[in-house]
Amino acid sequence: MQQATKKKLLIGLAAAGGMLLLAAGLWYFLFISQFQNYYDKTYGFDIQYPGSWKVVRAPQPGAAVAFISPKENAMDVFSENVNITVEPVPVELVRLQNFSDKILLQMTKVFQNIKVMETKPLIFGDRQGHRVVFRADKPDAITIMNVWTIKDADKAYILTYMAMTKNYQKYLPLVEVMVQSFRLN
Repeated sequence: MQQATKKKLLIGLAAAGGMLLLAAGLWYFLFISQFQNYYDKTYGFDIQYPGSWKVVRAPQPGAAVAFISPKENAMDVFSENVNITVEPVPVELVRLQNFSDKILLQMTKVFQNIKVMETKPLIFGDRQGHRVVFRADKPDAITIMNVWTIKDADKAYILTYMAMTKNYQKYLPLVEVMVQSFRLN
């Protein structure tokens, strides 16, 4: 009798594990399927973005594209966004560490009372890159993630995710897919 009980328990656990795996796979498929591909022929990159987000091509000089989240409600005054800029890299900044130091210095000048939350190397666009997350409490509580890499020792590709601090974690899984999907051509 004890052997039969163990067998039933193992079958039940295997079935539960299979159902859990199936549910996780379905969730992953539905999560990923909400993304669309954006290809930028001018700057030579492609990226996946949430299909419900607005795409604004070349919103300003140096900016290749901006992806803007939909308003949450009528009271939503700030749309979380991801933008990609492509900048020339001066000769003295072609090393990734030098460029990273310069970006951090610029951010501390632009934002008052900046708090660096994270700084680390990563792979971005199939190349060595860097990621910095910081929070600026004034004038509004904003959290910004910058991810960048350098291509051909003369161009920097910079992805910037900007969100109200209270919404940063909410959109982060979507932005992580964008960062991981970014490819240079």
